[in-house]
Amino acid sequence: MNKTLVAISAAIVILVALFLGYQAFESWMSPCEGIFQQSALRLNTKLEIVKAKGELVIGRQKIQDLTERSQQMALNLKSCCIAAGHTMSEFLHCKDGFDRYEASINKVTDSLIETETARQQANTAVANQKIAELSQDLKAVDASAQDFAAQVKEIGQIASANGTRGCCVIVSNPELKSLGRIVVAFPKEWNVNPRVDIFKTSDERNSVQGGYGSMAADLIPGRYLVTISGRRVEDVEVQAGRNTTIRVGALRVHAGSGTRVDVFARGGKEGLTGFYGANDVGLPVGQYDVQIAGQRASVAIKENAITEF
Repeated sequence: MNKTLVAISAAIVILVALFLGYQAFESWMSPCEGIFQQSALRLNTKLEIVKAKGELVIGRQKIQDLTERSQQMALNLKSCCIAAGHTMSEFLHCKDGFDRYEASINKVTDSLIETETARQQANTAVANQKIAELSQDLKAVDASAQDFAAQVKEIGQIASANGTRGCCVIVSNPELKSLGRIVVAFPKEWNVNPRVDIFKTSDERNSVQGGYGSMAADLIPGRYLVTISGRRVEDVEVQAGRNTTIRVGALRVHAGSGTRVDVFARGGKEGLTGFYGANDVGLPVGQYDVQIAGQRASVAIKENAITEF
């Protein structure tokens, strides 16, 4: 009897290990699908609370709308991962948009719990106050969902217009044998001379090659980090016998000589580069904020194009 129980227990452990191993393998093979599954699971966990506590307060139809919208937001995050590359800074900014949506769902959940607690304590005044707050919380959910959907659409349009995805374009180079080459190329007629540095992903302190403007660096195959005008381009793959060309564009700012201009990654807190007056800045493709007099405006840098500002 004991041997049978031991055998059954061992079989269960093996099955669980195989299942977890399969999930890990699937996430490794399809990271964007793994991101979708994890984000959908987190939202569904909160929505179960909304379903349990919210029908009398916000109604069955609103709960259904939240469920469908949350599923779409998780799918949007997956789409962003595919379009931008899940290690790319564009994806990280996209994830910030998803995180804001998730935070708004969390706020609805918390308000529903507080409303039910107040009702159980027969505290009508607090319950009514929480119901009023719920109305605002639901509006915040709608607003964050719209902003996130627009952000994902913009990234997808840039990827589609350029006919490629991710940070780079990799093509064969017959001149190369065992080495690969990272190429950063700005048209000569552009007035840009950005700082470019290449790092091993395992050592971000010491640049293996650096300079200003266009660059072609022959390197041992592997993965590298490239910075252009302070903007990180992560997980740049170098393959033997191939060129890896970083997709770049430029920002052209028209401003008076005494005007301070700072460029940030979209939603970033630390400036990438700054200057006074009119200037052209070479940058990797992606989403940016331009800050003037403490106010920011969003811009998109497209491949082989100058974005006027």
